[in-house]
Amino acid sequence: MHKIFSIFFLLFFTDVSAEQKIYSSKQLSNIFIKPSADSPIIYPIEIGKELILKDEKDEWVNVLDEKTGLVGWIQKELISENKPKNINSVKNYAESFEIFKGKVLEIREALQKQKRKIGPERGMDYSKLADHQLSDVWQYNIFPNVVLSFTPEHCWVLRPRPHPNDPSKCEFDKMSLVKFADKDAASDEAAILSPGRREGNQDAFLAEDYVRPNRDTFSYQAVINGNKTMTDTIDQDVELLSAVQQGMTSDGFDTVFLNEDEMRIQHFHNYINQAMG
Repeated sequence: MHKIFSIFFLLFFTDVSAEQKIYSSKQLSNIFIKPSADSPIIYPIEIGKELILKDEKDEWVNVLDEKTGLVGWIQKELISENKPKNINSVKNYAESFEIFKGKVLEIREALQKQKRKIGPERGMDYSKLADHQLSDVWQYNIFPNVVLSFTPEHCWVLRPRPHPNDPSKCEFDKMSLVKFADKDAASDEAAILSPGRREGNQDAFLAEDYVRPNRDTFSYQAVINGNKTMTDTIDQDVELLSAVQQGMTSDGFDTVFLNEDEMRIQHFHNYINQAMG
C-alpha cells in the first residue's frame, strides 16, 4: 500500500511541477500559431498575462492560455518568469473578450449579435448590412480567373494565372484589402479583425504614416514548409493541392463527380465550354 501511494504521489507531483507559469513582459505582445513572426496571429496579449510554458524552440516558447484553452507561440524576449510589477493596463480584455459557451450551430447567430453590439463603439458601421453578411464569407467569381472573397472587414482578390510552360502549375496572386475602423466614431480602440487580418497589421485605425506593404513573392513549397503563410485557411487548402493533382493524373481517374457545394466549379467549366464553342 505504501509503494502504491508513493508512486501516485510522484506522478501527481511531477504533473504539477511541469506546469511552469510565465508572464508577458511587454505592454502588448502577440501569440502566433507557429514559431515565426510570419505566422498568423492568434490574438494579442497585454503585459502581465499569465501563461503556461509547454515547449521551447530556438527563440520561441510554446504557451497555453488557460483562460481560453488556446495554445500558441511567443518570442522568448517578450516573456518573464516573474510577473511584472506596477502594471498599467491599457484595456480590460477580460471584459471585452467573452468566451462562447453555446453549441456549434449557434456560433453564427452569436457572431452576428456580437458585431451588432460592439460595432458602433469600435467605429464599424454595420447598419446597412443584413445579419448573414456579418458572419458569412461571401465569394464572387469573375470569369475567367478572378475570385473576390470578402467579409465586412476585408476583401481578398485571388487570381490564378497560367504557368508559361507547365499546364499543371499556375502563378497565384493574392491581394488583401482591409477596412479600418472610423476613429472619430469609435469609443473603443480594440479592432474587429477578420480572416484577412489574422497576420500582419492588427491596428483598429489607419495609421497616419501608413505605408502599403511590399509585394512578397514565394513558392508553394515555402507555404508547405511553414516559412510563408497566406493565412491559415488558404494554407490548409494549399497543402491539399499536391495530393489532388496526383490523384487527377493517375490511371484510375477518368471522371469528376461534383456535389452541390461545388456547383461553382461546374458553372466555371460550362462557361469555358461556351467560350471555346
